[in-house]
Amino acid sequence: MEKLQRTNIVYFVLPIFVAIGLIAGLFYFLPAHEQMTKIERLEVEAPIPPQLYSSSYHLIGTGNKLGTYYPLGKILADYFNNNINTNETDSVFKAIETNSSIDNVKLLEAGNILLGMSESRIVKEAYLKDSKNSKLRLVWPLWYDIIHVLKTPEKYENKHLFPGRLRAYLGQEHSSTLRTSEEILKALKSPRSNFPLNSNEVISSLSTGKIGFAVIQAGMPNTTVADAILFNNCTLYSFSDEAIDKILKQVSTSKSFIIPARTYGAQQETVQTIAIPNVLVASADTPAETVNMLTSLLVKGSMRMKLRYSTLETLPVDIADGERILKELGIPLHEGTIDFLELSRQELNNRNNRNE
Repeated sequence: MEKLQRTNIVYFVLPIFVAIGLIAGLFYFLPAHEQMTKIERLEVEAPIPPQLYSSSYHLIGTGNKLGTYYPLGKILADYFNNNINTNETDSVFKAIETNSSIDNVKLLEAGNILLGMSESRIVKEAYLKDSKNSKLRLVWPLWYDIIHVLKTPEKYENKHLFPGRLRAYLGQEHSSTLRTSEEILKALKSPRSNFPLNSNEVISSLSTGKIGFAVIQAGMPNTTVADAILFNNCTLYSFSDEAIDKILKQVSTSKSFIIPARTYGAQQETVQTIAIPNVLVASADTPAETVNMLTSLLVKGSMRMKLRYSTLETLPVDIADGERILKELGIPLHEGTIDFLELSRQELNNRNNRNE
């Protein structure tokens, strides 16, 4: 019996070793440059799978799956797909993960996506670099990113030597939050510098006095800010009028913003800070009819989306408000958006004339 078992094992294992040997031999004789090419392709792979660069999809560039852009981009794509009459069985709009604002601007300029979500400041800077040739065009404003400056619990504030007195978390490296924070500090001539932390360490470090402040740039309300206030006794810092005036001159496309009292439960007073609008962007090459249709859909569904998703609290629902926000940014509107606004004005005038 033992002999039979050993024989069976040999018959089972031997082919596996032979197969491994053949595969190893193939890689041995494969030219070195071909092996290197395969490795290089993996290293430089674009954030969007190349197979999605296809006319069968209308791509919406968003951000990474941990942020706000990606989930809200999926909501937007689903909304378009559910409200556009099409004979195709597959969804035509698809939200794809990218490296956020800067990446989306580059993808738009390269013609790889139909729409991109971006912080308005990034779009404006990209446009102004080559305004004569830039094809970046605004479609419609989205929600505002609110600058939440969280403070350590009060029990640490009066202790001049607590560990985090001069330490502040200003954002992750290469992030919009870090850049905004640095511009705020520059405007206020503050000596604080970034205290690097992993994102999952920020609230615990703040609540124990390891750092004195933390900046969170996000839509409102934000769960991280809520947790810090409700469960960790942190508070929100409110900028003075004088500080706001200085910050607005330094942070492009920003505006003064008031966080209402009790937005975050235990927060009893209003908080004065700044906000930066996020926008939907397209290339000037995108047909005006397409952008007109999408803008109309977005405006019509804005109230429903705003009521359903708390992060869209600052999404404009009034056409006049949306137009005002766009014009304040100083970036050209897409021809389709211009057509939409003109048609909206005509419809409003017709309604007013009928009511007279």
